[in-house]
Amino acid sequence: MFARFRSSWPVLGAFLLVLGVSAAYSLTLCALLWWAGLPWWLGLVPFGLSLIGAESLHALGKNEPPTTDTFVIERDDDPRVHAVLDRLCALTDQERPVLRLYGAEGPNAVAHVPDQGPACVYVTPDLLEQLDNRQLEAVLAHELAHLTHRDQRVIAFAEGMSQWMVNLPVSALDLLYRADEGLWVLAVRSGTSWNPLFDTVKEREEKEERIRRSGRFPVPVRVLVLGPVFLGRVLFGGAALVILPATLAGVVLFLLTSLPSQIVVLRLVRRRELAADRAAAELTGAPTVLASALASMTEAIPVSQPKGLPGLRAMDALSILPHTRPHRRDEEGGDGFGRGWLALRRRAFSTHPPVAVRLDALRELAARRRGAEP
Repeated sequence: MFARFRSSWPVLGAFLLVLGVSAAYSLTLCALLWWAGLPWWLGLVPFGLSLIGAESLHALGKNEPPTTDTFVIERDDDPRVHAVLDRLCALTDQERPVLRLYGAEGPNAVAHVPDQGPACVYVTPDLLEQLDNRQLEAVLAHELAHLTHRDQRVIAFAEGMSQWMVNLPVSALDLLYRADEGLWVLAVRSGTSWNPLFDTVKEREEKEERIRRSGRFPVPVRVLVLGPVFLGRVLFGGAALVILPATLAGVVLFLLTSLPSQIVVLRLVRRRELAADRAAAELTGAPTVLASALASMTEAIPVSQPKGLPGLRAMDALSILPHTRPHRRDEEGGDGFGRGWLALRRRAFSTHPPVAVRLDALRELAARRRGAEP
């Protein structure tokens, strides 16, 4: 039991640190309010909002695929990768994810769970071409570990905790936009119109043309619809006047508090990468195979990606490796101070632990497994 707690504590500790940063801001605000002679308990409101906001954003937000430039890998397209995935899912007794190919350069893989439909594991062509069967098994086991641990959900909650002051009013604006657009569609089909919130003139004209082709409501229906439509429009306009200043205030608050929050969230992301490495090594029983796969894949990661793939950076939190690596001259960093500063910045703001740290952890796990064998 102690060994299990010791292995899970780094991840749990990182998540508690995320909560601790939000709690520290609230306690600081409580102290300032008490010092000013105001009700100190009002300082607890931001912490409560961060919890509510993190959960609400999961329900309100759009959990879109990490990239749209993909296609499903059918069993006939690559029987080898399907056989490897079948074996791993049989060992873990988990639902089989959909395999998809995406066009990033270099060997890589990403796990993603959409709002609707089965989970997906995205792989690059270079991954399928460059890895042997055992290495491919280790990489897919790493991605299955992300799915089993629900890392996408945990990371999204942590980000919501640290960014609620911006995301919550932005989500409210998004809901307001959708509701206003629905009322506008009813208005157009009733023979009248207005400029929808946040739409450009071109967007409005294109939408209006499509709606008019579907025909107008009969006159009795128009009479019944127009009253509620215009009442809703007035109410939504008033709500927008409240939400827009709240959004601007949220942006200012986020800029003031974002640095510590971002650092602790990225620390959580790195801890979960190490946990996925450990789970993959334990599932396959071959930590050294995953270590060799990581070492060879790291050498093949490019300095930059094609310009047609702008969303790859957002995928890094659940990919087995970052999609780009620093240029060699950036890694050297000039003088001693420059190298130290770059190392500190990379350590604090990276989505992945240094590969050397991951390799050492896997070698240590392999040594423990050898020592435990009779």
